[in-house]
Amino acid sequence: MRLPPRVCCFLIHQLLTAVSHLRRHRIIHRHIRPSSILIQDANVERPEYMRVILGGFQIARPTEVYEEEMEDARYSPLRNLGGRTLWYKPPEILLGLTEQPEPEPVTYSYAVDVWACGCILAEMAGGNPIFPGDGYKTELGQILSIFR
Repeated sequence: MRLPPRVCCFLIHQLLTAVSHLRRHRIIHRHIRPSSILIQDANVERPEYMRVILGGFQIARPTEVYEEEMEDARYSPLRNLGGRTLWYKPPEILLGLTEQPEPEPVTYSYAVDVWACGCILAEMAGGNPIFPGDGYKTELGQILSIFR
């Protein structure tokens, strides 16, 4: 469903505020997607009363790494992700999803949450997911297609 620009602005502002709060507390959510976003008082006529609540913290991870070292932080790849869940994953996570039984750990940072927010904003504004792949290979292909 395509949302009016004013509603998109209110919702994405609150979502990014939640992500900023997580970052201040050194937490990477890692699984932001539309189904992990709860909206209280969802009335598109009065978006100023909407309240975004971020949920879905099952695979969130705290990090004790200092910000300047964040680029070198390594985490185990996310496993068993498929379908629509992949639509909001950045390339650095998708590259870690391989068909090998024990893939190498992938390097990523708080940027994975910002990527997901951008994908959600594009979906709210356009009415459709921006990268609707059906597996990690097609998902990467969708992302890379914007650079062709």
